[in-house]
Amino acid sequence: MTSGNLSDIRYEIERYERTINLILLCRNFVRIKLKNVKFYPPEENFYTDYQVEPVSPDFSFFEKKQGFGVICEVKAGLPKNEEYLKKVVDKKLKRYLNIIKGWNLDESKFALLDYSLLFIGHVENIDKLRAYLINIDKKNPFSKKISVWEFQTFSDQYGEGLRFFRIRGYCGKTSIKELDDEVSIGFNILANELDRERGTCLFTTDPPVEYTIMNLWIFIFSYFASKRGYEFEVSIDEIYNLIKKQFMKWGGKKTLLRRNWIVVALEKMIEYKLIFKEDKTNKFKIKFKNLIKKDFLELLKEKLDKESEKIEKPVIIEKKEVKKKQLNLNNNYGKK
Repeated sequence: MTSGNLSDIRYEIERYERTINLILLCRNFVRIKLKNVKFYPPEENFYTDYQVEPVSPDFSFFEKKQGFGVICEVKAGLPKNEEYLKKVVDKKLKRYLNIIKGWNLDESKFALLDYSLLFIGHVENIDKLRAYLINIDKKNPFSKKISVWEFQTFSDQYGEGLRFFRIRGYCGKTSIKELDDEVSIGFNILANELDRERGTCLFTTDPPVEYTIMNLWIFIFSYFASKRGYEFEVSIDEIYNLIKKQFMKWGGKKTLLRRNWIVVALEKMIEYKLIFKEDKTNKFKIKFKNLIKKDFLELLKEKLDKESEKIEKPVIIEKKEVKKKQLNLNNNYGKK
């Protein structure tokens, strides 16, 4: 379990959802704006000089004509704690700046000519991220270009109640000029569109167990209930295969899904007495009822025996867009 505190659990669920939304936002950005740049989803492999096993970024871009690549890391919830932020950034720099063999993709086949590293962070923490990168670069100049994009959510100005996700270049340059030119303008998309699309791409990296439980119930169990009735039995294999087939449509060659995520979530659901296991058949018995996210959080509150706890919405500061001064990260960077 993420935490015994429902507010923390809710925050972790929403942070994970924002991460997926951001990856989907970048996928839409490339599809709509950049014909010569290909988006590669989570789990595509990069091979480094210091380990046999490949590393997998959140996603990547590849410029087809010249063979330039961009390795992308999304930090939807960059920590406010400065020391922890440094640890997170250091880990990513060590992992991705040592790549020398390229990536195992159709277009490159280990022949990547050039690549850069891109961080995408929330507007609230973006200055801390930039300042830390500048400090590192002064002590030991980066061997590759590093850039930073900002993201934010904001509401429309006409009282329609619409929410938008937005990305925009913040500082630095990637190895793909066309990409830099487009993102300097910024790109918006309706949050509702991303929420719907996220229903077909449920997982990226290790999810909070409560997130997995919620989506098993809302998406997977509802599917089986529509086919088998509101009381049914289901196996782990059936759940895994359904998610793999219909709810992991990232478009890559690999399926970013771990069987253990499902196992842990089912065990926790048994503990909560949401489902029961049939020992003879090794299947899980479900008495399904329709729940939306709000219902699930209320149910989780009861199971955690936190009736007196006030459910607080996680604080996500939404700033109005302001025009920023030109920012350069280091000598590798040209002006926007």
